[in-house]
Amino acid sequence: MTTTLNFHQVTIENEVKRNGRSSKVIAVLSGRVLPKLQMSAYTIDLFNLQQRLNNLKDGSIIVFGRSDKFCDIVVSNCDNTVSRIHCYIRKKGNVFELFDCSLNGTQVIL
Repeated sequence: MTTTLNFHQVTIENEVKRNGRSSKVIAVLSGRVLPKLQMSAYTIDLFNLQQRLNNLKDGSIIVFGRSDKFCDIVVSNCDNTVSRIHCYIRKKGNVFELFDCSLNGTQVIL
């Protein structure tokens, strides 16, 4: 199954590259058990976002970070340890791909 990039993901990828970074898949998550994400001192429980994630169209993304311009979920707008575009999740069929775009990393907590 191939997934084409949608406009939102292309915009995010371009902004990440413009800032001298790249995004990489760090986890593939099933829709059954969604973990927590650790971004610097912040923990995001994906269980609380399960309905929103499940309602995504194939290839759509949800972006996390400190920029209210680019992010769907603003983690912190004043903590520089959280990147403006820290990570995003893309729905691909029945799974979710987690892309890290940050300097400080994103951890998956099961």
